[in-house]
Order: sequence, then C-alpha cells, then structure tokens
Amino acid sequence: MEKKICFFVYAFIFLTILNACDNRSVASINRDDLDSFNYGWAMSHHYFIGNIIYPKTRDSISANKIQSQKIQTIFLMSDTLVLIAHDDVFYSREFPIDSTSIIKKYGSKFTVLFDDERPYYAYIRNDNDTIELCKENNLFYPQAGHINSYDLSIAGFQKGQEIRQVLSSLNIDLPEEISYNYIAIVSCEVIDDIWYKKYYVDDDQNNSSAPDIWYSVMLLQVIDQKINSIIFGMNGTETLISIIDLHHFV
Repeated sequence: MEKKICFFVYAFIFLTILNACDNRSVASINRDDLDSFNYGWAMSHHYFIGNIIYPKTRDSISANKIQSQKIQTIFLMSDTLVLIAHDDVFYSREFPIDSTSIIKKYGSKFTVLFDDERPYYAYIRNDNDTIELCKENNLFYPQAGHINSYDLSIAGFQKGQEIRQVLSSLNIDLPEEISYNYIAIVSCEVIDDIWYKKYYVDDDQNNSSAPDIWYSVMLLQVIDQKINSIIFGMNGTETLISIIDLHHFV
C-alpha cells in the first residue's frame, strides 16, 4: 500500500510537466524565446520545451555565472514555472534522521511505520500527508511524499508559505506579468541535455554529495500566491507513468 505513493508522486510530477509543454523535437525550435531540456534516465527521448525566463542570454558567460547559483535556469511551460536547481535546494532541515528520532519527533501526531525488507523504508503519515523515507548508513532520507496540510514541511517549504518568500529564498526576481499555478523544481543532476551543458568543461564540478536515494523533483501547487500542496520524489520512468491513470488522483 505504501509503495503506491511512489507511483503517484512520480506520475503526477512528470505528467503535469508533460501536459504543460509541446513534445517536439529539439530540432524544431526556431524561436529565440524557446528552449528545452530532457531527463537523463527518465523519458530521455522527450524534450520539455518552454519559454526561458532566466537567464536571458544563453552563452558561456551566463553558463559560468549560474554554476555558483542555486537556480540555474527558469522555464515557463503553460501554467508551470520550472526551476532547474542545484541539489542543495532539496536538502531538508528535518532529515536525514535515525529511527529513534523519527518516533520521538513524529510518533505523537503521525502514524510511523517501518518496513524491514530491503531496501529499508519508513513512512510518516496522517490523513492528509505521507513522507516515504529510505534508509542508508543507519539514517533515513526522504525519497517521496505528498504534503497537503500544515503539519509537515520539506526542505523549508510548507503549505501556506507565501510564494514571494519562496522565490526570494532562492534569489529569484520574476517579472510581475508572469503567472503560474505550479512550480516544478528539478535537480540539475537528473538533467541530461540543457543549453548550459555544452559550456561546462567538467560536469563533475556540479555533482553533489547527496545520496542517490534523495528526491530530485518537487512540485508546489500555488493558490492565491501561497503554497497549497507539495509533491516530491525521484525522477520516474515511462513504466511508472504508464501504469497510473492520473485522473484517479487529480
């Protein structure tokens, strides 16, 4: 039962982004305000194409500048603002955590379950929220989940948080005319092809020390300029997407 949250998370994130953009070959792009990216090991033959918001110029100077920034590129795809981010954006103050601390911190308000089959998992959940944790070196790392209440947060993001506060914390200053209903934050580590890659001499300089089990995509639903819900997970696969009928969840 608990494992189904993974399928929901992965499918929701990728289908939301997929439905927001045109699935065209990168060769068909012929406008200066359009750009694309694709995932390295999920849906690698699909390019997600949108209006690039930041940076305004795509050259070696811009590429070198963004290497030291939290957010490397911003796209607008229909009603979804896509942020390509360094992994440290996903790091959470709450995690990683050991099993004893999980029980002490969450046991009084949430149901806490442990799965002792390898790989080892823990689940923190109530009627509205679920966080799935995967164990590595005796610590549990968040891998997937959905947050619909004020009771949980992840990586500093929480329901009810003002979006302008979120963007400010990421050093993002958007034009006022840009509107969106979702913010998709995608780790640069799972991006296979994007404009700035051709300017990097050594892609390893961007690799983080985060475990492979750390989540890499986050979707924030925005209502009335506040976070309404949060879904996060690892980048999925076509198989995961094909077995889920999204209409059951949305």
